[in-house]
Amino acid sequence: MSRTLPQGNNPNLQEWVESLTATITRIDKDDLSGLAQMHGWCELITEYLLNAAPPCSPDAVDRSKSLTHRLETLILGETLDADAIFQEIVQSVTELADHLAQTSGSGLDNSTPPPNSANQTASAVEQSDIGEAPLSTAVESTEPSSLPDDPGEIAARMDSIFSDQPAAAAADSAQTSDTILPVNDNKSDAPDYESTPLLIDPKELEFVKAFAEEAAEHIEAIEAGLMEVERSPDDTVKIDDLFRPFHTIKGMAGFLNLRDINCLTHEVETVLDQGRKGKRKVTPGLIDLIFDVVDILKLQVSAVAVYVANPTGEVVSQPPITDMIQLLRKVVAGIIEPPDRHAHEGSAAQRVGENLVAQGAVPQEAVDYALEIQQTEKPDKKLGEILVEAKTATAKQVSQAIRPQSQQAAQDTSIRIDTDKLDALVDMVGELVIAQTLVTSNARISDDPKLTKDVGQVTKIVRDVQELAMSMRMVPIGPTFNKMNRLVRDVSRKAGKQVELIITGEDTELDKNVIQQISDPLVHMVRNAVDHGIESPAERLAAGKNEVGRVHLSAYHHGGNIVIEISDDGKGLDPKKLIAKGVEKGLLQPGEEIPDKQAFALIFAAGFSTAEQVTDISGRGVGMDVVRRNIEQLRGRVEINSEKGKGSTFSIRLPLTLAIIDGMIVGVGSDKFIIPTIAIEQSLKPRPEQITRVQQRGEILNVRGQLIPLIQLGQLFGMTGYIHPCDTMVVIVHCEGRMVGLVVEDLLGQQQVVIKSLGERFEGLQGICGAAILGDGRVGLILEMAGLRKLNETVTAAIIDYNESEPPEAANDCLANNYDPQGESVNTDPLLAMA
Repeated sequence: MSRTLPQGNNPNLQEWVESLTATITRIDKDDLSGLAQMHGWCELITEYLLNAAPPCSPDAVDRSKSLTHRLETLILGETLDADAIFQEIVQSVTELADHLAQTSGSGLDNSTPPPNSANQTASAVEQSDIGEAPLSTAVESTEPSSLPDDPGEIAARMDSIFSDQPAAAAADSAQTSDTILPVNDNKSDAPDYESTPLLIDPKELEFVKAFAEEAAEHIEAIEAGLMEVERSPDDTVKIDDLFRPFHTIKGMAGFLNLRDINCLTHEVETVLDQGRKGKRKVTPGLIDLIFDVVDILKLQVSAVAVYVANPTGEVVSQPPITDMIQLLRKVVAGIIEPPDRHAHEGSAAQRVGENLVAQGAVPQEAVDYALEIQQTEKPDKKLGEILVEAKTATAKQVSQAIRPQSQQAAQDTSIRIDTDKLDALVDMVGELVIAQTLVTSNARISDDPKLTKDVGQVTKIVRDVQELAMSMRMVPIGPTFNKMNRLVRDVSRKAGKQVELIITGEDTELDKNVIQQISDPLVHMVRNAVDHGIESPAERLAAGKNEVGRVHLSAYHHGGNIVIEISDDGKGLDPKKLIAKGVEKGLLQPGEEIPDKQAFALIFAAGFSTAEQVTDISGRGVGMDVVRRNIEQLRGRVEINSEKGKGSTFSIRLPLTLAIIDGMIVGVGSDKFIIPTIAIEQSLKPRPEQITRVQQRGEILNVRGQLIPLIQLGQLFGMTGYIHPCDTMVVIVHCEGRMVGLVVEDLLGQQQVVIKSLGERFEGLQGICGAAILGDGRVGLILEMAGLRKLNETVTAAIIDYNESEPPEAANDCLANNYDPQGESVNTDPLLAMA
């Protein structure tokens, strides 16, 4: 449906018409986001046609107005026949595009847009009550840390943003020699802006809620776009990409009469418009200023979201924006230029050289030599030109290093689904899998070959449905990773360091609930990598490293699980210092020797910190214990590999989903338990020489020099008596950074099971995290390693206390009889507890 307008037409008009025709081919009557975008373009087209000089034909204006009215009718639900209205819209778009394409000499062939025309998009939208942006009815919510919901916190963050900004900007206003827009000292102050009280119509609450949710998504895109523009400030394509989400939020805000948000985004649009048209340089100071605007925008959206969650009918509390509006208007007018607050980012030549080395195109020595030539002999030459002249690199390699090819992803057809419905579907599929397993386990099926074949076919279909249902909950981890760009930027600047974040595997998918719960641990670990792991530029240069540190965030699938790695090329962890700190904290005995991996795991202890001084970023020893706890609650585990002076790698291994688990079925007495395979290191049948009994600590298994405490699972739960480890099997599992051996009677095989909650009544059952219905119809309990170890320590401590107060022969029977030293019998059997 693409149409080409006559030569000489306003390029923006051509773009708007093409956007209309492209959008109508991929949306339906229920796509409010697409309809709202079309409405915005129609308003711009109408405004342009009304102000064209010489005037355009009345027919064109009428067609555009009629299309705008139909879109409003459909968006606001003011029709009983939405299908008919949508078909009229399709027809109207086609007719309008054809009419404009065939029109010539009637006011459409002006190469210069008229004054006050709709080409000045900011003015047009500001004057209009209806913007040009998408609305949707259900999107993912943002993290609480991104959008605060406490009015006091909103006010505090606003105070911090405006505490010194105008003064700093004014102080730097004279330094504009590097900008295209000069400082205009003859101009008076920019026009004043007065915020008006915000009252939200109860009828529009659903629309405003959708706006708040979708605006949060666009803010994420803005932050990612700002990072891209900061790397390539002269790339107008990237500035255009950054312009769009601001434009969308502005349109949505105008549509809903959220004036402050509309005005703030409008002012930023104007600044970016100057940048993409080459009227102003996008400086680091300007990037900082726009980041400040984003922080205010988050607070505005948060304030609206808080009100929508609990509407009172009163005026909505809004953060003040007058100072920021004034500052932006002065920047647009050329009265001041935003200062560069952190002028230590490194030259473009250095970045090109780093890209070439990273691509393997040239060695680091060649780049260093070329940089030296550039500084001493050829200051007017670009680094790429010097490398090409020296035949060290090809022009193609330099081009790829300057601006990597961007591939525009194909548009996918998708719809939004309520997560409650999706969860219900997954639950029902789980029940279907259980029913199918019970049917398959029926011994009588094998007697009928045809029935066996039919059941096998049904089994395959059920498995396919299960995989499909689970995939519907899977989302890419990319958006969560991309949030770390802003975090690394802010923390590194605050710490006076230069840090580059490298992200790989952003397309890796895992369960939405897992992503939501892993976000906070990732934030903490990335912050620690920048603050503790990466050295200062001076320290890195002294150590022979590049002054720009690197933090690598990656995700990939391995063995049916997902692995997330946070690595840095910093100073690494020193096991000796960690052990000394552990002794100081009372976590280790003086002189106790432990393997490096166990020493690294000490940082997960509560109150343990490797920081030599406490800063406002980190260093108080609060957080890493919570990080491990949160990961283990997801049935995952975290491991550390580090080399002093070279860096550290934190590896988080997680299940793909929380609804289904791969487990090893083990037999204990007459019951069955499920050990998550993600926690299993190995299974073995010990030899007598590997077993040692330690006073007051029980049995210890020696595996390749590593001492592993053993837990008698059947004895702990009161299901069996003592079983010698050499007469049965031991399953070695990971537990809070250590290894523990579980003594079991039988290994019954691996199975994928659907997890069932135990309910509130058994929520505090120690060592058990859920249950599953096995193939024979019996219930198997899923073991939780951390709770299991704590339960064993509690029971062992009770035995020791009892041993000190009773005769030895009575103490020997204490554990087997589950006897409490207080004189009451203890029931640790979880199956009996549930009976």
